[in-house]
Amino acid sequence: MVATNRYLFVVVLFVLLEGVSASGQSTYPYYSSKLENSKAGAVHDFPLGVLSATGRLQHGATAITVKDVGANGPGERGGLQVGDAIVATDRKQFPPYSKELDAGLIGPQTALAAALDEGCSQREPKLQLTVLRGGKHVRLEIALPASSRYSRTFPLQCEKASAYRQACHQWLVDRQRRDGTWPGHIGGDSADYQVSYVGLALLSANNRDYLPTIEKAVRFVRTKRISQIDLSNPMAGPKNWIAAAAAIFLSEYYLATEDESVLADIQQCCDLLAKRVSANGRMGHGFEVTYGGGGLTIVNAHAHLAWCGHQASQSTPIAQAPTELAALYRVEPKCARCG
Repeated sequence: MVATNRYLFVVVLFVLLEGVSASGQSTYPYYSSKLENSKAGAVHDFPLGVLSATGRLQHGATAITVKDVGANGPGERGGLQVGDAIVATDRKQFPPYSKELDAGLIGPQTALAAALDEGCSQREPKLQLTVLRGGKHVRLEIALPASSRYSRTFPLQCEKASAYRQACHQWLVDRQRRDGTWPGHIGGDSADYQVSYVGLALLSANNRDYLPTIEKAVRFVRTKRISQIDLSNPMAGPKNWIAAAAAIFLSEYYLATEDESVLADIQQCCDLLAKRVSANGRMGHGFEVTYGGGGLTIVNAHAHLAWCGHQASQSTPIAQAPTELAALYRVEPKCARCG
């Protein structure tokens, strides 16, 4: 049970991937989910995997509202419509969705993911859905693309997961821009830190064939963003998201390649982050701690990862303000390398 819960999120992520079969080949038109960003947490939009559709959940919901259906995908071919409320698979009703972190992501989305995984592995791959449409229950039988099931040892020793990862890695390699970035779907400055996260994904493949792609990403991060850092003026320069992601990426790159040319850049990013910790240990998007002084816990977490990467890659201490970092850790910092 512990192992099952431990990997639940990863299983859901892989099962609800869009537009790529386990063999890495598209078996239907590529579909891009129509997701809306709800920072307040009122709704949670997510892709409905091989159904080529977008679903929405609200706290306490036991049904998935269909927000979009891709043209000529399995969902549309099987009769799924925008506005449908998916209430069951194989006549099994869903548990309620909770946005609380300790709920473990149990809900309609995990039940649907399990049903899709099982349905795709059948001799005649299909999924039985019950939807609420116009106040009436309608049963749909949807033909699915064939694929094997995830192994019980997932994510280890799992051919299906390995095939998905390889397909994802190659997809990223094929779509890198000339400047080392990738197309983004969120907007704003997301492309700036997206480069580092995609670089990390490709590093995880441990495939030397991807090194030219990774090195292009490294050059972008170093020349386009880290070069903006001026430690005498921590109010300027890249946002904390970007600096932390860059430090994490470059640390892992150094550990994989021993390319010492990036060590100074890691140092710059970590020093900048240290100078932006407030007196109460909070961090925001940049120098100012927003959200009424409460900041963003996720930024603190990213900064910690960046400092861990710094510690693993070099011995030069971070140029830190001890009082501020002590507030962040709630203890006096006692690190042999970082002070």
